[in-house]
Amino acid sequence: GLLQSRQLAPNSHEACCNLGCVYHLSGDDNAGLHWYREARRLFPRGETAVLAQAFLEQRKGFPEEAVRILVGFLQEVDSSHVGALRQLGKLHIREDQWSKAAGVYHKLIAVDPTSDEWPSQLQLCLNHLPVKNDFGEPVLNPGGGGIGGMFALAFSMAEPMLRSTVDPKEGRSTNAFATLGGAGGGGHSPRNCRGSTEDGYGAGGERGPGRGAGPPAGLQRLREAKQLLEAGRAEAAIPLYEGLLRQDPRSGEALLGLAECHADAGRLDAALEAGKQLLGVRPDDAEANLRVAELLLSAGYSAEMVEPYLKWAGNVPNGGRTLRLRMLCAQAQIALLREDYAKANANASEAVRIDAEAPKALLLLGHARLRVAEYAAALRALNAASSTAGARSRGGEARRLRATAHTLAAEAHERQRQYPQALQEVQRALELAPGLPQARVVRATALQQSGRDREAESELEDLLQTEPSNAAARLQLGYGQLCAGDPRAAATLEGILSGPAVGRSTLGASKAYLAVALEVQAELSYDRGALQRAEMLAKESLAQHRNLQQVWRDIEGGPAQPVEALQRLRGICDLDLTTVQAKQLLKLLARAHGRSELARGGGSSGAATP
Repeated sequence: GLLQSRQLAPNSHEACCNLGCVYHLSGDDNAGLHWYREARRLFPRGETAVLAQAFLEQRKGFPEEAVRILVGFLQEVDSSHVGALRQLGKLHIREDQWSKAAGVYHKLIAVDPTSDEWPSQLQLCLNHLPVKNDFGEPVLNPGGGGIGGMFALAFSMAEPMLRSTVDPKEGRSTNAFATLGGAGGGGHSPRNCRGSTEDGYGAGGERGPGRGAGPPAGLQRLREAKQLLEAGRAEAAIPLYEGLLRQDPRSGEALLGLAECHADAGRLDAALEAGKQLLGVRPDDAEANLRVAELLLSAGYSAEMVEPYLKWAGNVPNGGRTLRLRMLCAQAQIALLREDYAKANANASEAVRIDAEAPKALLLLGHARLRVAEYAAALRALNAASSTAGARSRGGEARRLRATAHTLAAEAHERQRQYPQALQEVQRALELAPGLPQARVVRATALQQSGRDREAESELEDLLQTEPSNAAARLQLGYGQLCAGDPRAAATLEGILSGPAVGRSTLGASKAYLAVALEVQAELSYDRGALQRAEMLAKESLAQHRNLQQVWRDIEGGPAQPVEALQRLRGICDLDLTTVQAKQLLKLLARAHGRSELARGGGSSGAATP
């Protein structure tokens, strides 16, 4: 019944929440998590989905994801939501993050002063915090054990208040790590943004004497580590940064360098861990927040997870040319995730104006133009990105950027039916990044479109063996099966609908293909239920696939010309349709929207060549 309700109301977040609750109560947390994620995608501000997804993410062993969800809700929707704050406080306690938990319970006391729960939980946190001297440095308790009461209270109550009162522009902080308490029970004053000279936090004290200023040997090791990283030897630099952190665990420069090394080596989880520690040291620093945002984007996190860090980084005035360029690149990536290609193109173009040889800016510009079928312009930008990346850096990130550029170039060639060139570009990408999933999908697409169906199917099935949740590979496999008249096509495409959340256009394309597959089955078996579901899926695909939506608006707004309508459907750059498939989809859409005259002259069903 709930699944039927979901089908009848595909955009209802309440239906998704109900499904999530049922699956969770029945013991299937994986399915429950999927439906709560879908509910958040449909309505990001809904408290039920936010709290439930955070709970299940924590239960599945992803506490950092749970924290990001709750902090994002508190920042963007309701900073005084008692349920979200309580859940966040409990989560911090489970992770032994006592200072952050204390900050949360301090906030709860202010929001809900009548509850007896918050003071007792706050005292529990204070009893686990270290005592600090007048300089904010931890000191040993001569009597052994933690000192509670007034000593812990003196710094723990003051610290969250101080950390939540500074904003780069107006004197108020909205950064989650600052507002909800610092990492490790301490933290620098928010005035210590990048460029501060009052309290150095570089490894070895690169800002001169004072607290954190270590011996000259520390400065030398920091320089050596930076030189190794710049030379593309991230693995050799890691021990140096780790050694510096053993001497000074709060060294911002060493934490940033360690994050860069792990990112260069492709270990994004380790890079994000270093980034999290960096934010504990520099919660209000533009560079720290921007680097975490970049790492989250590289790791495939959603735009909603990234934006709070990016927003904070953008609040710092006079960030400089390089910071501005990186901000524009991150904003272009977010726009691509949201399929706002005009905004992605505008941000990437502005970044290229700042630095015409910035590899990442050129890559994003090429990507944005590829998505709007400007293939020649896309190839120029992507070729330039590959060339400049190779010239500027020899590190792992540069190799991956070049591999991505070749993969996108292969896609541009494939879209233009230049299959030999597409396969050459894929080969270059795989030489730089062996096994790159995106490149393998493009190779399978080029093989399929050039008539080498068995090779394409083998490539995709092999990829799905190692990455069963790869929606792009499953979509291409399902489409190939649909073209071949393979009855497995519907089951393959159903796997996308029941799997992890994917982009709107990918979901829309899978529903369009599945609608066509079910329409064929319905005609062969006279299954009215399958036909009704095919019509429903066709309508849903129209609501979710950006380019299909635009083409259908043009079709509906013009005279009833079935032949022209078919040509328009077949011309959609990111929705491959044979002539017969276009006729089937047109018939389904026309019937669902009461425009049966558009389907006049439609051909028979079945597989067809392009």
